[in-house]
Amino acid sequence: MPGRVIVITGAAGFLGSAATVALARSHTVIAIDRRDPSLQLRHAAPDVRWHRLDIADREALRGAFRRARADHGHIDVVLHLAAYYHFGSDWRPEYERTNVRGTTFVLEASRETAVDRLIFASSIAATRPAPVGQFVDESTPAACDTPYGRSKALGEQILQAAAQQQAVVILRIGGVFS
Repeated sequence: MPGRVIVITGAAGFLGSAATVALARSHTVIAIDRRDPSLQLRHAAPDVRWHRLDIADREALRGAFRRARADHGHIDVVLHLAAYYHFGSDWRPEYERTNVRGTTFVLEASRETAVDRLIFASSIAATRPAPVGQFVDESTPAACDTPYGRSKALGEQILQAAAQQQAVVILRIGGVFS
């Protein structure tokens, strides 16, 4: 298939499934998710290679990245959409496991397989609301008091610290609704 070789984490999720279907039309997509894709998603993107694994499983993740590189010679882009979210105000261990440690493992696997660019789906929740009359933009520091926002801010910090060795793009996505 022409185009780029793209690994998508969280590929069976709300954003990930839309990205998988759209990108698979003109690129080679390797999809990673801890859940199986729906039958509808498999039919919408029949050429996608699926890996059912948890990004917090370092060795399984490394194996999927190595296999993708061996099969295609390189990986152009990793679109890291996998994340945990809970509608609550308490910090849950899954925030650390998936959003922080999992992001670290995605970064490590990207480095080990010489990925050209890692795109991280952060969240507007990683920032505090702007004062009246001001705006949140790319220069707004990541700082938040909610558990989800804090976990995304930590992910941003991990990737910013690695930006000298790995091309990284951080997207602060706004509200996403199904």
